[in-house]
Order: sequence, then structure tokens, then C-alpha cells
Amino acid sequence: MKQILTPRFSASWFVNGRIKLRQIQLLAEISRHGTLQDAADAIGISQPAASKQLADLESLMGLSLFDREGRRLVRNLHGEIMTRRALTVMAELESAGEEYKALIEGRAGRVAIGAIDAPKITILAAAVVELQTEHPLIDLDIISGSSGTLFDLLNAGEIEIMLGRPTEFSDSERFLYLDIAREGLAFIAGPQHPLRGRSKIPLEHIAAYPWVLQRKGSSLRQGVERLLHEHNLPIPTRVLNTDSVLMTLSYLARSEAIAVVSQPVAQLQAEFGQVAILDTAYEASISSYGILIPRNRPLPPAATTVMEILRRHAHV
Repeated sequence: MKQILTPRFSASWFVNGRIKLRQIQLLAEISRHGTLQDAADAIGISQPAASKQLADLESLMGLSLFDREGRRLVRNLHGEIMTRRALTVMAELESAGEEYKALIEGRAGRVAIGAIDAPKITILAAAVVELQTEHPLIDLDIISGSSGTLFDLLNAGEIEIMLGRPTEFSDSERFLYLDIAREGLAFIAGPQHPLRGRSKIPLEHIAAYPWVLQRKGSSLRQGVERLLHEHNLPIPTRVLNTDSVLMTLSYLARSEAIAVVSQPVAQLQAEFGQVAILDTAYEASISSYGILIPRNRPLPPAATTVMEILRRHAHV
């Protein structure tokens, strides 16, 4: 006598009924293979065990899921719903496994990088293009700031990798520093500035115009002050102090002011016609920048992948 089933679908029925993952696997394989024997083989259990798993599931649900046509199991309307969901569950679990594998192998995960302006342009941008192409599951956070600010974030574990200048606290016992290059400085002005096109402009002529400089105490500002001191010139009286590149560009476009910025920043803006790089009689630079990571905190797999790509682009 055929068992009469009564549907049971209260809230969280699958939890209260203790539905098993093996039953979900079985439904998915029945959908793929069509027979109970083939489905049982696919998940590595015997045909009688598979038959019991299916009977228990149908009893738990109070529904028949398949019509029997000889050896084949044909999904009815109830079976269509459950097998479709079972296939989705198994696909999601497979995807989760792939994501965990990617995390372990360094192909996925979140990596926070702190960077000053120069290496963003010379190294980081190209590295990000490669990372997003070759490792799209790595989620990058790029944080801007001064070397001092970024070092504090690195020391606190809020970023994994720093592109900037070493500080007095970044001793070689606790931090690995890979030197990349000195940061050159450039004098820039608006595209229509009166000094544009002139060669070997004396510093005295430049000093006659309003200036835009980074805030006092910054490495770039100190480099400019040293240059002026070497030529016995005072700091110009008309100075806008700002670390904002957007503010600098906007002010230059509306005035005859001159700014001193990182050489890579100047070259990038000049390529887009936003500024003119003035040909001065001087070459100025500030201290070197590089890659800084802590020695006592191993990099996660994804950060190790990022580090390898950064080193390749930086040639260090």
C-alpha cells in the first residue's frame, strides 16, 4: 500500500526536519543522471542507502518528488522545485570552495596599500592594472597620505604594504624596506603662464610669483626650503599651503601662481594639458621612497601576491 504523505512546511522546516547535505547532493545527482543507481555512484554510496535517503527526505517534506518509470526517476512539480534548489546549493558550495582555495593561494582577499603620490604614478597604477586583470578576486584598498601617516597605519596593522619614505621609527629590525628611487621635484604653472616656454629660468624669477606648497614640515616642503636656502632666497611671501592636488590645479588654472610638486605628478598632469612644467636652472629632489612592510607580521597570501607584483614593477 502506497504511503500517504502530508506536506510539512513550517518556518525553517529544513532546519527542524534536519535535512541532510547528503540528501541535497543526492537530489542534484538524480537531476543530472536520472537514475538512483547512477546518482548513488556519483556521491559514493550504495543504491539502498540512496533509496533510504530519498525516502527519508520525502517523508520529512510530506511530498513525493519523483515519478518512477522503470529505473528512471522523473521529477514531478515538487521535484522540479527541490532539484533546482539543490543544484543551486551545490553550485554555491562549490563556489565557496573555489573562493577559499583562491584565498589560500593568494588569488583572493582584501589588501590595503598606503602610498604617497610619486609611487602611485610610477609603480602602483600599472601594478593595479595587472592585479585586476590576473587576480580579479583580490580587493584592493588604496590609501593616500604622508609617509608619517601611512607608517602609523602600517604599524597599527591597518594597511599591509606601504609605498613611501622610511621614517625615524621604521628600523630595519622590525621593518623591511626596499628602496626604489629618489623623488624628483618639478615647478609647474598653468598652461598659459608667462614663464611657459622659457629655458633655464632663474629661481629669482620664479620666486616673484605666488607659490603653492605642501604644508610646513612635509618632506616636499623641506626640500623646497633647502633649495631656496642654498640660493640665499627667502620663502615667497605669497604662499598657498595645501596638500590637495585638486586645489593646486584649480588655483594654477585661475592665477599666475607656481607650484612645486613631485616630478611624476607633474609629468602626468602635463600629459593631459593641465599644467606646464617650467624649465628651471635647477634640479631638485627629496629623499628616496620605497616599499615598506613589517617583519614581525607575515603577509597574508593575497598581500604576498600583491607584494610580488609591486616588486616586479619597481624592479626591486
